[in-house]
Amino acid sequence: MSLSKKSKTILTAIFVGIIIVLFTITKVMYAPHEKTVDIESIYTGKASDFISNIGTDSTIIAGITIELSGDVTSIVDSTATLNNNIFCQFSDFQESLKVGESINVKGRFIGYDDLMEEVKLDNCILKK
Repeated sequence: MSLSKKSKTILTAIFVGIIIVLFTITKVMYAPHEKTVDIESIYTGKASDFISNIGTDSTIIAGITIELSGDVTSIVDSTATLNNNIFCQFSDFQESLKVGESINVKGRFIGYDDLMEEVKLDNCILKK
């Protein structure tokens, strides 16, 4: 079975088109994630004020980046707790962090844990 020159050209164009579409889809799906440092904070304030604003502020939703200031009340492994009710999981933990120290933290808001009565943050970094 012999294909005409026109059929070969059409098949080649379709094949090249499919390759381009697959390449584009792969680039979009496996694009690198933005780092917490580069993302603009949606909410900035004190840790104590954030707890009271969760129920009333409609801009506070899971996945936003927030920046909070508060006192470190406990440190376990690569996590720290601010003001006894904000749980921060650090992506790059600072060994110099001490209990009682006042810090600024920037991280992604995961949500509020009703059982532990804690706000959960991940991908946290220390702000200077």
